[in-house]
Amino acid sequence: MGHFRLLVSFVIVWVLFAGSVGATPPASAAMSSAPAPTPVRTPPAHLPANLCTLLPAAQIGRVLGQPFSGPIRKPAPPLYRNTAKGTECGYRSKQPSPAAGVPGELIFTVHVESSSAAARDVFKKLRTFQDKKGGGTTSVTGIGDAAYRMTQGYVLFVLKGKAHYSIRFVLARLQPFTTQDDQQQQNLATWVARQL
Repeated sequence: MGHFRLLVSFVIVWVLFAGSVGATPPASAAMSSAPAPTPVRTPPAHLPANLCTLLPAAQIGRVLGQPFSGPIRKPAPPLYRNTAKGTECGYRSKQPSPAAGVPGELIFTVHVESSSAAARDVFKKLRTFQDKKGGGTTSVTGIGDAAYRMTQGYVLFVLKGKAHYSIRFVLARLQPFTTQDDQQQQNLATWVARQL
C-alpha cells in the first residue's frame, strides 16, 4: 500500500513537472526573449498585363481636347539584344480632320526591363545613338527619372523605374512642332509616369 501511494505521488509530481516545462511562458518573458520582428515590406505595385492601360484614350482626349479611339495594341521588338520586348499602343483622332494643333495619331510604346539598372542602360544607349545618328536630343526635366525629346521629330522618351517609354505625335498638318504640342506631350508622359 505504501508503494502504491509512493507511485501515485511520483506520477502526480511527474505530470506537474512535465506540464510546467511545456507551459507557455508569460507574455513578458516571451517578449524579452523573442527577437525583434522583421518589418513588413510593402510589395511593389504590379504593372497591368495590358500596358496600354497606362495611357487611356480618355486621358489623351482630355489633354488634347478632342476624342481619340484605341488603343490598337501590338508587340514592339526589343530595342537591343537581350532586352525586353515591348508593347506599342496606337490611338487615332475620332475627328476626320483633327483641329489645328492636334495630332491625327499618337503612338505610345513601352518596354519593361528586368531591373531599373537594365532600363537605365537601354535608355542611355538609345539616347547616345539618337544623339549621334538621329539628329540630337534635348533634355526634359520633371518627368519620371529622366526624359528627353528628339530634336528632329515629335517623340518624347521617358525612363521611370524598370520601364522606359515614348510618346510620338503623328501630325496631320504641315506645321512645325509647337510649344502647345510640347506641353501636351509632357502632360501625357507625366500621366504615364504616375501610373508606374
